[in-house]
Amino acid sequence: VGLPLPPDVEPSRIRNIFVFNTLVSWFSEEEETAGGEVQLPDWIFSATLAEGVGHVPSKTDEVGEPMVRVAVFDQFEEIFQATEDRAADRQAFFAEVAGVLQTDKTLRFLFAMREEYLAAFDALAAALPERVRSRFRLERLREEAARIAVEKPLEPTSLRFDPGVAAELGNDLLRVQVEAAQGKPLAVTGEFVEPVQLQL
Repeated sequence: VGLPLPPDVEPSRIRNIFVFNTLVSWFSEEEETAGGEVQLPDWIFSATLAEGVGHVPSKTDEVGEPMVRVAVFDQFEEIFQATEDRAADRQAFFAEVAGVLQTDKTLRFLFAMREEYLAAFDALAAALPERVRSRFRLERLREEAARIAVEKPLEPTSLRFDPGVAAELGNDLLRVQVEAAQGKPLAVTGEFVEPVQLQL
């Protein structure tokens, strides 16, 4: 929902910035020209979320029953990082999500976001069906999970870490600096490995 505005798009043409960004992410690849430029269809600027969903064809299973569709919103915290001039768009976006979910029983939305934005999300999610009761907290990596994250990707290859290296890396990344008495720094073993540090 937090895409940068295309340079040739006039903001006043956009009915709701979050709906617009959602629809651009769904449909812009289909509209790419031979030169790699993205040509946005005119309907996308004023479309509601329901109209956008209507452009996604439904599928049926082997017995003709409609299949469940899932729209995944990764980095959904971007909706709360927009400037305050978009607060009305934010509330309207949640209202449109609620409306779509009430009318399309085959559609599911999955919102993935950083947990420090959950309070802001909860305030708006009250408008959604069941108030987003189904939740899963993805915890940061503990020592064993960090070791697996280091070693597992190499399994299909001929490469391996020397014995103990992955565990040592995890242990090193568990070390954090805290402030001890009289403001002196002290290195202690923490509970989690930061995934970004592990990735580096």
